[in-house]
Amino acid sequence: MDSAEKRMKVQCDSYENIQRAYANFKKAPKERITVGYVTSRLDSLEVYWKDFKCLHQKIIQETSKEERKSCYYFDYEVYDHFEELYYTYKGELRNALQKLQPDTDTENKAQQLEQRLCQKPSDTKLPRITIPIFSGDYTEWQSFHDLFLALIHKNDTLEDVQKLHYLKSNLKGDAEVLLRQFAITGENYAEAWSALKRRYDNKRYIANCIFKKFFSQKPLPFESANLLKQLLDTSVECINSLKNLGLPTSHWDAIVNFVIVSKLDTVTHKQWEESIGKNSTEDLPSFDHLKGFLETKFRTLEMVEPAKKITKPINPKSFHAADAENVPCSYCKEKHYIFNCKKFVKQPTEERYKFVQSNNLCFNCLMPNHTVFKCKNTISCKICKKRHHSLLHNDRKHLTTNEKMTTEGTTSKQQDETEIKVTAHMSKEQPGQRILLATALVDITSRAGQTHVFRALIDQGSEASFVTARVVDLLGLRRTNINGVVSGVGGEGRICINHMAELVVKSKCVSNFSVNIKAYVLKSLTRRLPAKEVKICGWPQLKSMKLADPHFHTPSRIDILLGADVFCKIIGSGLIRGPGNLVAQYTNLGWILSGSVSKSASSLPQITSLHVTRLDDETNNLLRKFWEIDVEHYRSKKILTKEETKCEEIYKNTTTRDETGRYVVQLPLKQSYEDTVRMCGDTKKLAITRLESLEKRFFYYRCSFRIFFRFFLS
Repeated sequence: MDSAEKRMKVQCDSYENIQRAYANFKKAPKERITVGYVTSRLDSLEVYWKDFKCLHQKIIQETSKEERKSCYYFDYEVYDHFEELYYTYKGELRNALQKLQPDTDTENKAQQLEQRLCQKPSDTKLPRITIPIFSGDYTEWQSFHDLFLALIHKNDTLEDVQKLHYLKSNLKGDAEVLLRQFAITGENYAEAWSALKRRYDNKRYIANCIFKKFFSQKPLPFESANLLKQLLDTSVECINSLKNLGLPTSHWDAIVNFVIVSKLDTVTHKQWEESIGKNSTEDLPSFDHLKGFLETKFRTLEMVEPAKKITKPINPKSFHAADAENVPCSYCKEKHYIFNCKKFVKQPTEERYKFVQSNNLCFNCLMPNHTVFKCKNTISCKICKKRHHSLLHNDRKHLTTNEKMTTEGTTSKQQDETEIKVTAHMSKEQPGQRILLATALVDITSRAGQTHVFRALIDQGSEASFVTARVVDLLGLRRTNINGVVSGVGGEGRICINHMAELVVKSKCVSNFSVNIKAYVLKSLTRRLPAKEVKICGWPQLKSMKLADPHFHTPSRIDILLGADVFCKIIGSGLIRGPGNLVAQYTNLGWILSGSVSKSASSLPQITSLHVTRLDDETNNLLRKFWEIDVEHYRSKKILTKEETKCEEIYKNTTTRDETGRYVVQLPLKQSYEDTVRMCGDTKKLAITRLESLEKRFFYYRCSFRIFFRFFLS
């Protein structure tokens, strides 16, 4: 260890000498910097570097790993600092030497200039060859390997350290990670290049990737020049890539032709078979023959397709028009539609539902002569968007059995443990004023760690908080299943709440302040707030406030609603009254503004409202019992149609059990079995014809199928 310590001191002295020499060179006047001065310093530097590396190797051999951990030489990384200083010092010496060397090639340059002037204008400079960036894709390795080998690896004018620099600068992704451990030194180049070749020079895996790309090409649905060129180009690319790997692709014409022909559209396939039939030879066509045919085909399509008038297919549509005066109401027999019938609308939802069912009306449009499954009306329920009329919407009608009600009622523990909460906020605008609701900009971090800014509406009159589904999807938050109902003022326009999400809201004004909230997920909360741009005059203190929403006056989207559960956590001490009825309240999110501001009397008033109700455990149980009684009462008095009654009779009279234990029941046909067979016709003859056609097709392609399956078996 004593000898090692002596060598370490020598190393440190050498490092200090080089530092002084570099500093003196930087301070040397211009008249002292000559060719001899720079050359001598360059030679001295090389001697220092050579001795330094030799002593460093001896120190490593004489010390153990445990001793290196407590040694100042390795703690201060003397070798790394010396190496960095060596390259920096050497580079500046070479730059200075290059500037001082006399121009001895003046005559040669004159001759080259004369030759350039005498050259023809057509002689242009060739573009510079750039090495592609290799990302670790096995299919790109062969081209990168060959190009790098020719331009860099076999270039004797480049040093190994330069080659390693070029190699690492042309890598990204997994390939860059693989060589990240290698420092840019001349000794590491050979090892780095070998490591890259060991990883990606895997011919078996590359061949599998090429085979997968070749066989997974999609069939052509119709004649198209672009699709045909894409199929041919991809196939040729795959065959050439396999050929570069040394595989005998020259003997694969039959297999390649079979795969490509199987991807052709019907018309092109037919033309190919006709072109083969014109040749009397029985030999299998070559791949060049198929390639020539496809090239001729897509050239023809390129000439024909622009002349065609592209027309979109017209989907057949059927319309049913009826005069309201000629269509009597099914309920009161007067001349109007049933959904415009005042008597029908006044009935309870259950009575309307029973009437539609008993009279075989469509549940979607309330018209006769068809069912909801055949209804061509695209408009559905405006409340739940399901396939029934809005007059028939009732949450209870979906619970047809006790089992279904129990299953839907127990989707989560949180469903059964909710407390009753009624949430409402409303701003009604008078003709001479506009209501400004309190808003704030907040930061929310997604599950991926990215921070997003959203606009929140602060509503003290709401017992719960809400968030839009767009925010939940953008942040990747987890949803919890719940039960709830959202409705407008007066109970109109009810919407079901199905999910809840947990999120952390952070303040943009107060550092390190955040609050966890549980928000109910809605598709949208409200319209843009404020309804129109607001201008506030006569309040100079507003400029010095740190507002929670600096753009409070500009209409913008509301993504989050913070209720009273959050308001009590963010409220602070501080209240400033502005002009009119405008108030500024200090919160941990910043100053929030609310109140009424003046506006033009000509603008129309708008109302923003939200009303939410959630059922608690006790109310939920009482309502569940009511539903159970209502469902049993409805099931006992269910009115069946004639067809349903006949089906039930057929099931009761014909259901038997065979010797294997299976149940056997007669099909509920509208007419007799003989009439059904007579209506279907002679299907046996049609089936035999199709079977014979299929056998002929198998016989025609038997050679191609045999070659193809032999290839896979081998």
